[in-house]
Amino acid sequence: GDSWFEQNWRSLIPSFAGLSLAGLDLDVPNPEQPDSRVQAKVEAFDLSLGNYRDGIPTKLSIKGDGIEVPLPQDSTDPQVTMLLAAGLEKVNVSFEATGNWDEAARTIAIDTVSFSGVDLGGMKISGVLGNATPQLFSAKPEVATAAALALTVKSLDVSLSDDGIGAIAWPLAAAEEGESDVAAFRLKQAGLVEGLPAQLLGSTDSARQLGAALGDFIAGRASQLTVSFAATDANGVALPLFMVAQEDPSVLAGQFEVTGSAH
Repeated sequence: GDSWFEQNWRSLIPSFAGLSLAGLDLDVPNPEQPDSRVQAKVEAFDLSLGNYRDGIPTKLSIKGDGIEVPLPQDSTDPQVTMLLAAGLEKVNVSFEATGNWDEAARTIAIDTVSFSGVDLGGMKISGVLGNATPQLFSAKPEVATAAALALTVKSLDVSLSDDGIGAIAWPLAAAEEGESDVAAFRLKQAGLVEGLPAQLLGSTDSARQLGAALGDFIAGRASQLTVSFAATDANGVALPLFMVAQEDPSVLAGQFEVTGSAH
């Protein structure tokens, strides 16, 4: 059987509550290029952990504000090269992730997972996972893994904001297609996307609303887009189904009520 340490090691871990830091200057090795370093300035960083279960925090809040990072001039990353092409030498970004496990309801509330860049835009995700049993925190990896695979998605909200990234990305995308009229190119792409929800979800009012919201966001008529998914089954949609959906998205048809809005 397992040794005493294997059975009890988590109880030896102190309940670390978190930390707060401000005004950091970082200079660390670049894992992708051993001969270079990554430098950044961090205005504020906060980590909060609580409600420990068998050595694992079931309540988490992590936030970083004002993270200023120079863009590597020799980068081959498509996103970085896009920003360099726009004349940017550095970016100022923030992130946040908060959530907690509700033992009684057996749910995990993902309050927010967000990332944003000053004068660029950002993305925010929130939602609720179901069937979150205590086995998620088991000391046995095989038990914890099985419990994780048994999770379900009950609801999910995805929000996008365009605070300047569109003015950078769309001209480059249009140029790649040989188009010189960026506005016309965006309208064309918006028209192609507007019909997709009806094709995937059926010709319903919510599908048409979602298509209109996507079209407005892509065309530049709106700078904020939110797409919401609510499981049609009160128990949620099993996570393994999302793995299958990577190859065949049609398996998710009818599993969610999908709505969208843009402004």
